[in-house]
Amino acid sequence: IVQLLHATSGKNRCIARAIVERQYKLIVIDSNYEGVENEVRLYDMENDAKEEFGIAPSFPSIVARLRDHLDRRFERLARGDVPEPENVLDQMDIDQLRALGYIDE
Repeated sequence: IVQLLHATSGKNRCIARAIVERQYKLIVIDSNYEGVENEVRLYDMENDAKEEFGIAPSFPSIVARLRDHLDRRFERLARGDVPEPENVLDQMDIDQLRALGYIDE
């Protein structure tokens, strides 16, 4: 069951995709502002909610399964086979983004 799909990109910023499925979060980083390129990270969100301990090298089968699911899902999105994921922000998120100057209203 897919709980979350996420993609981010921007000039001089992080270009990455992520998927959360059950307790695992997989992040595929094409590049980021820290100079990281072509890196895959896996976290066990039940035991490491702060994403401090990457476990990708220890769980290659989970990485492969989630990476395949992520790639297939974004390919379907690119073809228009499925609607784009809805971006849902709660009021607290909106207030924080406004306070940081990211939202004008």
